[in-house]
Amino acid sequence: MDAILRQGAFEQERRGAFRNFTRRMRKRGLKPLQHSLFAASPRLTASSPSEILLVDNDASLEQQLLRFLSSRDCRAEAVRFSEELLAVVEHSHWSLILLDIEFAKGDRFDRLRRLRAVSDIPVLVTSRRLMPIDRIVALELGADVCINKPLDPHEFWAQARAIERRQKLGRYRLHRRPEQGTYKFDGWTLTLSDRALVDSAGSCSSLSRPTCALLLAFIDSPRRPLSREFLLRAIQSREDVCDRSIDALVLRLRRLLQHGDATKPLIRTARGVGYVFDAVVERLH
Repeated sequence: MDAILRQGAFEQERRGAFRNFTRRMRKRGLKPLQHSLFAASPRLTASSPSEILLVDNDASLEQQLLRFLSSRDCRAEAVRFSEELLAVVEHSHWSLILLDIEFAKGDRFDRLRRLRAVSDIPVLVTSRRLMPIDRIVALELGADVCINKPLDPHEFWAQARAIERRQKLGRYRLHRRPEQGTYKFDGWTLTLSDRALVDSAGSCSSLSRPTCALLLAFIDSPRRPLSREFLLRAIQSREDVCDRSIDALVLRLRRLLQHGDATKPLIRTARGVGYVFDAVVERLH
């Protein structure tokens, strides 16, 4: 509860700082982006699994999860492991399978192995006796997550949503079109097709994918305060980047942009908010 209260206080402080910063921006004749900074990108809207298959021998846990998932508008079905189940799974479209390996006869990983032979549906493995070596074997055999019992429904739901987000992001990356376009700002030219950043002297730098995604996020919203959360979501829509690396990426990009003809820092820190890309951006094509 204390952690929740601290998080709420932090959010209020951050939003208050943002409001103060936007007022200062308006006084300077600039138009800062407002609530949309805190809204999720359409590509990164929090995803929740829609259908979960529970393969567990614990009837009380099944009923608890069925009630919990129903309250989350998620369709769930509890079944026992069988040959008929394998035939059904092979031609179904479940979002996730919860697989209990605790009461399996013989090789306790045989159920997971047989599931993986007929389906690539994400599998969350659970048991009361999951030792580190058991987790390693389960993950090597194709499990996505391993959780010890007793199973907390909230942790299970968080893990299920995390798996769904990864699945959704993978599908988006598989079918997305390559980034196109050329942008010019403050003597620099960025070409997205080959991630080439050229300064006014013609010197070219090849950007990494995360760095290019960060620069594109700034270019899309010039002279507007962007929170770290917004930048992280914008980058994660294109690349896998952890939360702790966002500041390192900004620092790397700052250093790169200092090598041109800029007489002022192009990326400024907005205290209590995040960062501002202070440049006029022109899209060439």
